[in-house]
Amino acid sequence: MNFVVFEPHLDGFADTTDALFSARDREKMMEIMKDSRLGAFGAIGLILIILTNWMSYTIILPEYSTALLVMPVFGRTMAIMSTCFSSYAPGGGGLGKRFVEMTQLHHFIIYLVLLLAYATLILGLPGLLTAVITLLPALLLMKNLQSKIGGMTGDTIGMTIE
Repeated sequence: MNFVVFEPHLDGFADTTDALFSARDREKMMEIMKDSRLGAFGAIGLILIILTNWMSYTIILPEYSTALLVMPVFGRTMAIMSTCFSSYAPGGGGLGKRFVEMTQLHHFIIYLVLLLAYATLILGLPGLLTAVITLLPALLLMKNLQSKIGGMTGDTIGMTIE
């Protein structure tokens, strides 16, 4: 099934989901992530993430509409963390390689401080707590990706942002 996803982060999410749930070795997972076709697990993952986003918008936004200003910053900060504390997956060979090679600890510290300040300014204490709590699943995802495929790629960075 050929399916075009116009949002690059969703494409990375779908490709990474296809690879991780394929129960294959690292080399085969890298091939799956390079394949432009959408697999069953990627489709299921896209449906679930879109439904999760929609439910979050309908539940959270009526009370915290300013959360829309902070949510994109969360994802980008977690991507900076993942690229900072990980290496590029062997056999990757895409645009993500440059991001992983360039990201330094001071980049993550700057982004984290700005995220914490911005989330607190916009949402108050719930924003600060959410920003701190968001670090844990992003860290677990990064560690899982390191053990499964050997590091980060452009697709896994997209997944982290989503």
